[in-house]
Amino acid sequence: MKTNPASLTARVTIGALFLIIGVALVVLALSATGLRSATPTAGTLNPTGPTVTWAGTAAGGGSLDESTCVEGVNCDTYILTLSGTPTAWTGLKARIVISSPDPTGLTDYDLYVHKGTNSGPIVPNGTSANSGTPPEVVDLDPNDPNTGTGQFSVHVVYFSASAGFQYSGSASAVSSSTAPALVPTAPQDTGPKIGFQNFEAPGILVPVTDSSQGPTPHTVEYMGHDSGEPSVGNNWNTGVTNFQSDLQTLFIKFDDSCPSSGQSATWYNSPAPTSQLIDSDPIGFTDRQTGRVFAGELTLLSPTCKVSFTDTDGLDALGQPDYAGWTASEGSGIPSSVDHETIGGGPYHAPIPARPPGTIYPNAVYYASQSLVVLNVPQASRSDDGGLTFGPSVLTTSACGGLHGHIKVAPDGTVFIPNNSCSGEGAVLVSQDNGTTWSIRTVPGTTSNPALQDPQVGIDNNGRVYFVMSSATGTGSQAVVATSDDRGATWNNVYDVGAAYKLQNVFYPAAVAADGGRAAVAFYGSTTGGDGSANSFNGVWHLYVANTFDGGQTWTTTDVTPNDPMQR
Repeated sequence: MKTNPASLTARVTIGALFLIIGVALVVLALSATGLRSATPTAGTLNPTGPTVTWAGTAAGGGSLDESTCVEGVNCDTYILTLSGTPTAWTGLKARIVISSPDPTGLTDYDLYVHKGTNSGPIVPNGTSANSGTPPEVVDLDPNDPNTGTGQFSVHVVYFSASAGFQYSGSASAVSSSTAPALVPTAPQDTGPKIGFQNFEAPGILVPVTDSSQGPTPHTVEYMGHDSGEPSVGNNWNTGVTNFQSDLQTLFIKFDDSCPSSGQSATWYNSPAPTSQLIDSDPIGFTDRQTGRVFAGELTLLSPTCKVSFTDTDGLDALGQPDYAGWTASEGSGIPSSVDHETIGGGPYHAPIPARPPGTIYPNAVYYASQSLVVLNVPQASRSDDGGLTFGPSVLTTSACGGLHGHIKVAPDGTVFIPNNSCSGEGAVLVSQDNGTTWSIRTVPGTTSNPALQDPQVGIDNNGRVYFVMSSATGTGSQAVVATSDDRGATWNNVYDVGAAYKLQNVFYPAAVAADGGRAAVAFYGSTTGGDGSANSFNGVWHLYVANTFDGGQTWTTTDVTPNDPMQR
C-alpha cells in the first residue's frame, strides 16, 4: 500500500497524469455504463479446480491506492468464492494472478484481497503492489483461520493503467509447497511511527598525520570527506556513535536536551594508528556487548588487514582524541585476502575453545574477506584474545559466489555471513563451532543479484535472524526481508519492504536488531527500473529505512531523505 504519495518521486508525474485522465472519465463512465465490475463478475474455485479467469473492465487512469480509486473508473472488483471447508484445502492454497500484456513495462496494477467485500479486512498476505507490468500475485491459505474459505473480494487498482492494456485475472488451486511467484508486499505496521533526523559532519578542517589524498605529512582535511562505503556503530556503554570511512574514525555524541548552543551533535576525529596513507576498503565494527570499536583498512595486496581497536571511543588517558586511545592489532588471519573485508564479534558457541592464558576479553572476534582461492567467497579467521591476534583463515565454502555481507554473531554464539549467490539464491553461511566449519542455508524467494550486491543480517536478543538483500527481478531489484528462528534452516515473513514506495531498484542494504522482535533495515532505493549499476542509469536514489516491532510480521518503510536524494 502507498502511504506517502509525496515520496513516489520518479513516478509521480505518470501517476498524476493518469489520475487527471481518470477524473475526467468519471462522469462519462458513470453516466454511460454505471459502476462496472470485472467480467465475469464472480466465480467459484474448487480445491480440485478448474482455474477460474476474468478480465478487467474499468476505464483506466491512475489511483495511488484503494482509498483514492473510483470503482469502474480506476479500480474494479471480482468476487471469488473458495468452495468447501478448510480441511478440503489441506496441502493446497489458492493463487490469484493479475497480469497485463503491456510490453513497455509501464502499466501498473495493484491487488488487494479482502475477506467478504471490499469493506472487509485484507486477508493475510493479501496485498501485492509491485512496480510495473510483472504480475501481481496473492496466495490465499484456506487453512489459516484468518483466511478460511467462502467469499473474497479481489480488488484491482489501476495505479497507472489504461484500457488499452486491460488486465487478466486468474485463480487456481496450487500445492501449498509451491514457492511464491513474487515476493509479497510487506504488511504495514498500523502502530506509531518512528521519526528520523539527518546529521552530517561539520564542514571543518581537522589536522591529520597523513591523508589518502596525497603523501603530504601533517596536513589538514575536511572532517568526513571521501565517505564512500561507511560503517556506523554505537557503543551502548557510553552512548557514543562512531562513523568509519577513509582514514578517519569519527565519534559523535548526541544531546537531545535542546542545548542552548543549538548543537545536538558534537563530532571529533580519532583515527586509528593503523589507518595510514592508503585505504582500500575501510571497515568499522562495534561489539554491542563490550563497546570495543574496531577500525580496519585493507591496503592493496598486503598480507594482513590493518586493524586497531579502542575501548575508550578513541580517547587517551586525558580524554583527548589520540593514537594512545587505540591498540594496534595483528589484523587478520593469513591470508587476509584483498577486498570486501568484514569484522564481527560476539559470544562463543559452546563448547568454548581454549584461549590464550590471561585473556579477559569475553567474546570471540571474527575477520573475513573475499578469497582468491575461490573468487568472491569469504575466508574467515577468529581471534581469541579480543582482536590482538588471529588464527589461520578458513575457506567458508566453495559452492557460492559473491558478494558476502558482514559477520554477525547470535546470542548463542552462532556465526552468520550472508551471501548474495548460493545456487542462485541469497543465503547465510552458518558456523556453530566458532568459525571452524560452515554450512550453507539459502533463503527461498530471493534471487541472486548480478550487480553483486551484498546482503546483510541482524540478530535480536532472542536469536531471531533478520535477513535483507537486493533481490534481482526482471526489471531491477527489490528489498526482500526474511526471518529465521532456527539459524537459517527455515525462513518466514519473506516480504518486499520497498513495494510501499514502488521501488524498482535497491542497492547497499544494511540490517540491525537488538531487543526481541525489534529490527531495522536500510537501503538505497530508486523508482526507476533497469540496470542500477550501469553508468547510463539515470534514476534518483533515496535512503529508505524499514523497521519492525513484531519480529518481522509487519513493517513500516520510511523515505528518510525525501527532500534531499542520495544521488541524482
